[in-house]
Amino acid sequence: MEKLLAFNPASYTIPLGGPNIKDYEIQVKDSSDHEGLIRVGLMGFISTFSLSTDILNIVLNQKNMELVFIGPVEDKLMGLLENRERLLLKGTLTGIELFQEINKFDVALAPYCEAFTNDKSIGVGTGSKTYQYMALGKPIVISNMAGLQAISQFDKFIYVAENEEEFPELINRAYRENTDKAISERVAFAMENTWEKRMEKLIEIYNNI
Repeated sequence: MEKLLAFNPASYTIPLGGPNIKDYEIQVKDSSDHEGLIRVGLMGFISTFSLSTDILNIVLNQKNMELVFIGPVEDKLMGLLENRERLLLKGTLTGIELFQEINKFDVALAPYCEAFTNDKSIGVGTGSKTYQYMALGKPIVISNMAGLQAISQFDKFIYVAENEEEFPELINRAYRENTDKAISERVAFAMENTWEKRMEKLIEIYNNI
C-alpha cells in the first residue's frame, strides 16, 4: 500500500470481508461433544503450498483431538499425514452446508508452513476465512506470520503459536476459554466486517472522491 500511495495519494485499502450469518438459518453454538474429543477444523485448499504437515501431524497425534478438513485436499499432503484415524474429510462445501460444518468445530486452525509464514509479500493468509470462523463464534489458533501485525484488530480473538509445539497447548486453551461471552464477541466483530460493510465503505470512498 505504501508503494501505491507514493504514486497516487488517493489510494485506499478495503480488507476482505465475511458472511452475514443472519442471512442463514443457523444457530451459533459453543463446543459440542464429539465423543470426548476436541474437534479442530480447517477449511480451504488443503495443500503443502501453505500448510505445515508437521503441525497437522502433531494435532492428529493428540489423544484428545480430531481433525476436520473442509475443501479439496492435495494428494501429496495426504501422503505425509501419519495418523488418519481421527481425520474427517468433508469435501468441498458451500452456503448453509459449509456453515453447518464449521459450526461443529470446537477450534479453527490456521497451521501455516515456515516458508509461508516468513514471506512478507504474502501478507496474512487467513483472509476471509478468519471472518467465516468468527461469524460462527469459533476461536482460531494460527501460526505467527510475518504480516500478522496487519490483523492486530484480531488480537483478542485469536491464539498465536510461536512454534509447532505450542499448537496443542493453545488448542486446549482455546477450547477451555470458549465461553458464551467470547463467542458473542467474535460474532459481533464478524458482523462489523461483513461483505455488506465492505461495500458500504467502498460506496463511501467513491462518493467522497
